[in-house]
Amino acid sequence: MIKTISGRRIKINKIFIGMAFVFFNFNLVVGYWNVGLFPSFIGYFFILKGLTELSGLSIRFYKMTPLVLIVGAFSAAMYAMELVGGLGSGAVGHILMLTSINLSLYVSYSFIMGLQDIETHRKQDLNVAQLFFAWKVLAVASFLPFVVRIAPVPEVLAILVGFSIGGYFLFVLDKSRRLLYLHNPVE
Repeated sequence: MIKTISGRRIKINKIFIGMAFVFFNFNLVVGYWNVGLFPSFIGYFFILKGLTELSGLSIRFYKMTPLVLIVGAFSAAMYAMELVGGLGSGAVGHILMLTSINLSLYVSYSFIMGLQDIETHRKQDLNVAQLFFAWKVLAVASFLPFVVRIAPVPEVLAILVGFSIGGYFLFVLDKSRRLLYLHNPVE
């Protein structure tokens, strides 16, 4: 049974919360410990729960489930390695971080394509074009941490830009969420 609020089922809210955990990375560094305040693996748990509830609206959501499980496990392993200082800043650490970024972008891309399926099949505006544009901007901005390491860009500026773009993506995702509820209030 899916919980309801004001007659509307909670589905995409879990995905929205999950995306916030995935794309807002704040780390607290204490000595060799690097603690993520919003662990991505928790975000993938929320995304997984939301996908389970949305799987009836698009086959893509059902097909994404194994991928989100794998990415969530990878994210949990990365979090554990960061926590104990085992990730480091060497080549292996960079490769793992690039892999993590690409996996998170692929999960969010697949979700957007699932919304596009709903938009196309039901002929409902779910703001997918703007959401896809926001995703493209987010995809480019996701690599800002690496730009800071090789270019003379102030880290604070990169953090502010990344935070702003992540906020923009979530703002547009929220608009799509509201449109989905508007068109499908009892699904």
